[in-house]
Amino acid sequence: MGTIGDLLGELPWGLHDAFLETLHVDYVAARLELTVRLMMSKYQDRDQRAMIRVDGLVYCAVEAPDARSMDELEEGPVWIDAGSGIARNAAPGIPEAPEGCFVHWLFVRDWNAFIHICGKDATFTWLEPEPVPARADTGLLYPGDELPEPGVGEPDSAPPAAREVIMGPSIDDACADLPWGLHDAHLEALHVDYAGGVAELTVRPFKSDQRTRLRVEGLAYCAVDPPDPRPERPGALWISDGSGIAPSATEHIPAAPAGCFVHWLFAHECNAFIHICGRRATVA
Repeated sequence: MGTIGDLLGELPWGLHDAFLETLHVDYVAARLELTVRLMMSKYQDRDQRAMIRVDGLVYCAVEAPDARSMDELEEGPVWIDAGSGIARNAAPGIPEAPEGCFVHWLFVRDWNAFIHICGKDATFTWLEPEPVPARADTGLLYPGDELPEPGVGEPDSAPPAAREVIMGPSIDDACADLPWGLHDAHLEALHVDYAGGVAELTVRPFKSDQRTRLRVEGLAYCAVDPPDPRPERPGALWISDGSGIAPSATEHIPAAPAGCFVHWLFAHECNAFIHICGRRATVA
């Protein structure tokens, strides 16, 4: 068994001060993939994109952003720290790892919230051949270093301008043509693109063998509760759904910002909720 900590132990910074760009959960294959940019130089002025894959996924729990952070959230990759085990300050309910598995936490600084990943085996792949100038406003100073002049930086260090997303259909509206909506559907995969502010869900609607892709743009958050209990075997999640924050959901789910909606999914086998908050939903 290789853990995430084992994989990154020889790198200059590991996942400390890294940027998480995408998170993909394949519930059918019990697999997780993270796209990250890792700091690769002493002064954190160079980074390199990589993929971390976790097979034998037991769960991936994503806390919602702290309500006090909602007004300051910006679209783009999220700045993280990381460590092994269950974080001491995590919300209650994170399950211990079963025998032969590991748990690793990511702390998203801008959310003041954690992501916990539990699985059997982790692998690591570089997506870029070598480090490049850091694509975020990063950098460290050590004792005796001089402050850089304002405005001085690498030419490509400025983040791209956020794409404006006009408020459009809610998830209920987008799924209106499905005979049963998302009720009794099966969720096969969840993909969150933090860099693009998009979440995509691959679902099989009730009484249908045809997969449907639900896309949410202008994503404010996608929160995934830890399972209680853990599913006995991997597979698509049997879900029901509704608008707003689920009445029996945990109290830390923040209200939707102006111009956004919140929608909940309930995974029956996991006895857990997924909350998605965004501006526009479409179905393909």
